[in-house]
Amino acid sequence: RLDGRMHAGAVLGLAVDKSGQLAASAGEDGTVRLWNLKQQVAAEVFYLPRSEDGKALHVRWLLFHPTGKRLLIETEGRTGNELRQLDFAQGGSLRPLARLAASQHSVGYS
Repeated sequence: RLDGRMHAGAVLGLAVDKSGQLAASAGEDGTVRLWNLKQQVAAEVFYLPRSEDGKALHVRWLLFHPTGKRLLIETEGRTGNELRQLDFAQGGSLRPLARLAASQHSVGYS
């Protein structure tokens, strides 16, 4: 059981880092939450940008970088899908990497 503030609404994606000590969840509420699985608590909350109509971006999936310090996230908005990188070491900076013609079903991250 994890202690801490949960998502408001459904969880859209979940990833666990290779050490098994961190998990990240993305929710309908427009947040990505980082969880410390060893201590079973929420570690940090990151807010995703909103689309032009004010709605939270829909997260299709997320994937930890092998270092556990970044997440690769595919978001879906009114203007299409976008690949973004969330960098925990940089204070949770979120930068767009690429616009996607269609959702990606298989990716590698190194």
